Amino acid sequence: MSEQGPNQSSNQPPRPMRPNGQTPPPPPPGYMPMYPGPQKSNGTSGGGGMTLLRRVFTGLMATFLTFSVLMNIYFGAYFASTVAGPTEAHYSGTDAANRIVILPIKGAIDSDTVSYVDKALRALRAKKPRALILRINSPGGGVNASDQIWHAVMQFKQDTQIPVISSFGGIAASGGYYIASATDYIIAEPTCITGSIGVIAQAFTLDRLMDKIGVTPETIVSTDSTQKDTLNTFRPWKDADRKELRDILDSAYDRFIQIVDDARPDLDLEQVRKLATGAPYTTAQALENKLVDAQGYLGEAIAHVLTLISLPAGSDPKVTVIQQHSPFGFLGPMGQQSNTPLTTLFNSEKIRGLAGDLAMPQLEYRMVLE
Repeated sequence: MSEQGPNQSSNQPPRPMRPNGQTPPPPPPGYMPMYPGPQKSNGTSGGGGMTLLRRVFTGLMATFLTFSVLMNIYFGAYFASTVAGPTEAHYSGTDAANRIVILPIKGAIDSDTVSYVDKALRALRAKKPRALILRINSPGGGVNASDQIWHAVMQFKQDTQIPVISSFGGIAASGGYYIASATDYIIAEPTCITGSIGVIAQAFTLDRLMDKIGVTPETIVSTDSTQKDTLNTFRPWKDADRKELRDILDSAYDRFIQIVDDARPDLDLEQVRKLATGAPYTTAQALENKLVDAQGYLGEAIAHVLTLISLPAGSDPKVTVIQQHSPFGFLGPMGQQSNTPLTTLFNSEKIRGLAGDLAMPQLEYRMVLE
C-alpha cells in the first residue's frame, strides 16, 4: 500500500507533481472545488433516465403546440383568401383623389371570368374611381359568359356615370370584342388581332367509338317530344341536327352584330354585317373599318382617360390594377389539383357532368386558334 498524505482520501486522484518533484499542499479544510468532477453512476438510480424522458416529452409537446399554432394561422389566412375579393395593385401616380383603375380581362372567357369581373365591379361601386380601363387580351369564349360581362359593364356605366374605355393587348377577338362594345372608346395596340365577329360551336359524335368498345347507348324520349333527341352525340348527325344548331348559332350571331351596331355609331347594321364574317382584323384594318377608335398602348389609353375626366395639366392621378385574389398557398387551385385523389376527380358525378358537356355543343364567341 502506498502512503497517503494527510486529508487525502483513497478515492481522490493523485495531485499533479510540481516541477521540483514535490506535490502541492492539500486544500484547506472546508474547501469545495469550483467544478466538481463527474459523478459515476452505480446503476442503482433511474433519475437520469426519467429526466431524459421528461425532456423528450417536453420537446415533443413544444413542437406540437408550435405546429398547431402555425397551422391555425395558415388555415385562417386560407379562409380569408377564399372570401376576399379582387385587390388593387399600384401601377403609377400618387393622386388618390383622381384614381383610375385598370381591369384586366385575359384568356378564355368563361364562368370564372364572369365571377371575377362581377366581384371587381362590385368593389369599384363601393370605392368609385374617376375612370375605368378594361385591359382586354382574350381570344373570346362562351356566348353566355361574354354577354354577362358585357351586361355587367353596361350596368356599371349606368350606375356610376364614369368613363369606361377599352385597351386591347395582343388579341381582343370575338367575345373579347363583344365585351369591349360596352365601353365608350377602344384603343388597340399596333400588333393586335381583333374582330372575328361570329359564333362557332363544336361537338363530337361518339357512335363509332361506342361501336369500338362494344357499348350501345339507348335514348328514349317522351311520345310528343320528337325533337328532344336533336344534337344527340351518340348517333350520327342528320341534316336536321345541323339545321337546328345553325338556327341557334344564327340567333347568337344576330345579337352579336346588334351589340356592335349599337356601339359603333359610324357603322350601320349592314356595314357591321359585312364585317362580321368571323374574319380576324389587324389594328390597321380595324381602324379602317371603324371597329376601333385609335391605335396605341396602355399609356395612350391612360392619357385618353385624363382628357375624358378633364384633369388639369401636370396632374398625376393614381392608377391601379385589379388583381384576381386566388386562394392562399398549397390549398389554392394548383394545390387542390395536385393533392386531390383521383376518386374525387373522376367520381360518377364528374363523369356524368363531362358526358353532358360533350353531349351538348358549346356556343362560343371565340376566335379559333387551333
